[in-house]
Amino acid sequence: MPLLIVIYLVLSYYYSWWPFDETKRSINSSEFNVYVFSSSGSEYFLGRAKGLERCGTLARSYAASDNALSSDWSYVCCRIADGSQCKSKHRYR
Repeated sequence: MPLLIVIYLVLSYYYSWWPFDETKRSINSSEFNVYVFSSSGSEYFLGRAKGLERCGTLARSYAASDNALSSDWSYVCCRIADGSQCKSKHRYR
């Protein structure tokens, strides 16, 4: 019986069936809504991204291409899960 539990845990981690929601693997394979904010308070929705790293890349690319955001801006990656468009907020560092 303990061998079955070990096999289940290894397979669930490897195939992202991990029962714990906020693991690094589940976050990196999630879909995100990408938002960029200017210093004046304007919000820009850039669309969806697969993975936290891609979300951050999209935000930085947008900020670099828009002269208005060149100095002071921020972004948020909202994880899409369980019917919510922003279950949790993240930033890729």
